[in-house]
Amino acid sequence: MEELEVEEADTSENPRPGIDGLDFNGAFIRYDSNEETKQEEKRAKTIVSTWPRFLKLLGAKELFLVSMWKGCLVECFGMAVYVWTHTAIVMASASYTYPPLLIGIFHGVLLSLFILQFAASSGAHFNSMITFSTMLTGHTPFFRGLCYIPAQILGAFIGALCMKASVMPDFGMRFKLGACHRGPMNSGQALMIEVVSCLLVLFAAYGTAFNARQNAIYGPVFVPLFSGLMLVLIIFCSSSLGEPPFTGAGVNPPLCLGCSAAYALYDDIETAVAFEDQWIYWVGPGISSILHGVMYLIAPPHHHALYQEQKALRQRKKEEKSMNKNSTD
Repeated sequence: MEELEVEEADTSENPRPGIDGLDFNGAFIRYDSNEETKQEEKRAKTIVSTWPRFLKLLGAKELFLVSMWKGCLVECFGMAVYVWTHTAIVMASASYTYPPLLIGIFHGVLLSLFILQFAASSGAHFNSMITFSTMLTGHTPFFRGLCYIPAQILGAFIGALCMKASVMPDFGMRFKLGACHRGPMNSGQALMIEVVSCLLVLFAAYGTAFNARQNAIYGPVFVPLFSGLMLVLIIFCSSSLGEPPFTGAGVNPPLCLGCSAAYALYDDIETAVAFEDQWIYWVGPGISSILHGVMYLIAPPHHHALYQEQKALRQRKKEEKSMNKNSTD
C-alpha cells in the first residue's frame, strides 16, 4: 500500500472511526459500494438534509435506503432458518455420548456459512447482541440497528414455529424446541457465564471482522471461520459447566426468546415456565456489549491511523479516476 500521511484524510466529518470511515454497516465482510448504492445514499442524505443534526448522526438516512430494508428482510428470514437449524442440531445431537461437543461443532459450521452467505446482503448479524454492540461502537447506524433487532426477533420466532410444526409435540417438548435454560444453576451463575461467553463472541468479532488490520490479513473467508470456531469453544465450554437441563450460554438473545415463545404455545406448557429466566439471555449480552463498547472506545483496537490512510487512499483514487475521465473527454 502506498504510504500516505494521515493528515491527508479529511476527519472533519468522521471524528470517530467506524461511522463514515468504513465501507460497511456492521458487516462481518466488507464490500465496496457500487454506483447504484452511492446514488441511493446521496438521495437519502438529501431527504434528511433539513433534519436535526443529532438524527443525521444517528443514521436517519438509513430509513430511506432500500438496501437497509432488504437487510432487515434478510435478517428476519435468515434468522428463521438459523433458528430452525439450531433446534434441529440440538435434537439430532442428543443421542450421542457428549452432545455439547457436536452441538458446538455444528453451530460453528452453521454460523460460518451464514456469515459467508449473507454478509453482502445485511452484514450477517443474526444476533441482536452483535447489532447492539456495533451500534455502541459506531459500526452500525442507530436507526439500522433499531430496525434489525425486531426483524431478528420475529425471524427467530418464525423459525421456532416452523420447527414446532415439523416435529411431534412430545418430541418438541422433550427438547423445549432448543430454548435456553439455566437448569440447576442459580441466576447469578448463569448470568456470569452469559456475560463472559458474550464477551468472547465480541472479542472474536472485533478482533478480526471489525479490526481493519486483522481483516486485511485474514480476508473475507477466514474471518467467518474464526467467528464460528469461537462459537464452538463457547458452546462446548459453557455447556460443560452445569448438569442438564442447563443449556450453556445462549449468546444470541433472539434465538433464546424465539424458541421459548414457540415452546410456550404447547398446550401443556405454562407461559411463565417457558419464559423463566429469559432476562438472563438479554441482560447478559447487554452488559457484555456495554463493557466491550467502553473498552473499545477508551482503548480502541481499530487502528485509527490505518482507517485514515485507507480513507485518504480511496479519496486519491477517486480524484485520479475523475482526472482520467476528464482527460479522456
